[in-house]
Amino acid sequence: MERAGGLRPQAGTSRATTAAAHARADAAAHIAAALLLAAALATLVALFSGADWLEAALPGGLPLGNVLAALALCAPAATAALIARHGSLARGVAVAVLVLGLAWMPVSLLLAGNPELNFAGGRGGIWLALSLALAVCSYGVLAWCLAAATLRAWRGWQVRRAARRLRSASNSRTPSGRRDTA
Repeated sequence: MERAGGLRPQAGTSRATTAAAHARADAAAHIAAALLLAAALATLVALFSGADWLEAALPGGLPLGNVLAALALCAPAATAALIARHGSLARGVAVAVLVLGLAWMPVSLLLAGNPELNFAGGRGGIWLALSLALAVCSYGVLAWCLAAATLRAWRGWQVRRAARRLRSASNSRTPSGRRDTA
């Protein structure tokens, strides 16, 4: 059985060792997801602020703002791929959206014909529609995966709570099967 971190129990390892490895892998994935989400939010704040430093040219003439826009489109899908269960439809969609996000910059450069992404003619409308659709997909799949992870955690909490209640109820019975009233 494969777990969130892609780890499988190996022959000769105890369940505690395997559980600890899964916990470490899950913790690392959660930290990476939190960092990606923070990066996406920081880039959105920077982009919506319209700061002058966004126009700073990187080597090759590409403005920093364009790189941050690509990060703002890729980071939510990458976060979603990290928090979704392996083999789930949500993870497949998240990976597909991430691939589209990674292709956004090269496609944008091809449509514009320049690193500043200044468009002429009808290509600007096409680029805007594609960019908007990608943003909706990227943040939509993130919302889907966050909702699924929250539901998974809540269900796990409910199962653990019910198990604790059953254990405490069975521990409070006497050997004759009657409840201990003392």
